[in-house]
Amino acid sequence: MTIQPNSFEYSILWILTIILIIAKGCFILYLVNKVHIRKKETGKLQIDFLFSVLIVIIGLFFARILYFYFDFYLTEFDPEKYYLIPNIFYWKTATFIAQFSVALFLLIFDKKVLKFRLKGILFIIALAVALFQLLYPVYTAEDFALISGAGMLVNFTFIVPMIIFLYIGIKTPGLRASTFTFVFGLVIYFIGSMILSEIIIAPLVASYGSSIRVVVFLISSILKIFGLILVIYGAAKFYI
Repeated sequence: MTIQPNSFEYSILWILTIILIIAKGCFILYLVNKVHIRKKETGKLQIDFLFSVLIVIIGLFFARILYFYFDFYLTEFDPEKYYLIPNIFYWKTATFIAQFSVALFLLIFDKKVLKFRLKGILFIIALAVALFQLLYPVYTAEDFALISGAGMLVNFTFIVPMIIFLYIGIKTPGLRASTFTFVFGLVIYFIGSMILSEIIIAPLVASYGSSIRVVVFLISSILKIFGLILVIYGAAKFYI
């Protein structure tokens, strides 16, 4: 059983998604202002860690708009419509935008924070996953579940930045608050992101009915917004 259009559950999901999109838009404006301030201080645009976070938020913002259209106007949360054409093309495009922005973040992190010691390996992994999700042919619900689940691999690449930031925070008391806040925010955001995967939601829907999507989406939205607030706060205080 799927969520029926114009139902109470459907309306709640619609409102939560709009709130999430607005929140990301506000985060972009905040970061653009921060980047502009640093540009005025240094006299040139800095492709630094803060700028990389801005790239990610922009990617997530536009991806969520496409997901919004995919969820509410193309598929109406019916898993049997996810893999159909043209629906799947919108999902793939949104996912690629999000994953590619993350890949760019990992590249800038490697160059600016680690002085390219990882030789772009994290960037290559994230880009490979993004291309796999974009190019893998999807004909069944199982195919969609496969490429949806593959996205979790990108989340795992953030283990390295989190470890590095924890190490920096331990060794540098002046950066401890910003680094620890950033890592904590990442953990919270990725938990909120991963619980939306069909691999997790499908069994819950089978056990508790379609209404469980509303509960999961509510929890996910709260975790994502709170996580991004912490990530942005930490990034704004971290000068590299």
